[in-house]
Amino acid sequence: MSHVRAAYYSILVADDQVNVREGMAEILERQGYRVLRAEGGVVALEIATRESVDCSILDVHMPDLSGLDVVRRLPLSPRAIPSILMSGEPSPELEREALSAGAFTFLRKPVSPQTLRACVARALAGLEPLR
Repeated sequence: MSHVRAAYYSILVADDQVNVREGMAEILERQGYRVLRAEGGVVALEIATRESVDCSILDVHMPDLSGLDVVRRLPLSPRAIPSILMSGEPSPELEREALSAGAFTFLRKPVSPQTLRACVARALAGLEPLR
């Protein structure tokens, strides 16, 4: 995706580990995306209800509200928000649960920059920016 086109999309990154959150945000900002940051699930939901979010990247294990819970509660209008869930402790059961909750895909942490960029581009493919 070109930097010009990426600049129209807003990506929500929610992870309670500041280094993971900021690392992903930096990678996406270098691609030209507008990145919204949340240190937990509650803040992620607050951001998603007041901002135009085109895609979310959520850690499964956050202390206040899990990434799974966030996916289940994300606003559906004007359209569903494609969500990428990730975990440092994945299992086949957790991946199935994430996908059945509505996640676009499930990633094992640490996520490489190449994988992150590719997954976000796939999640946004065919979607018009909301802002």
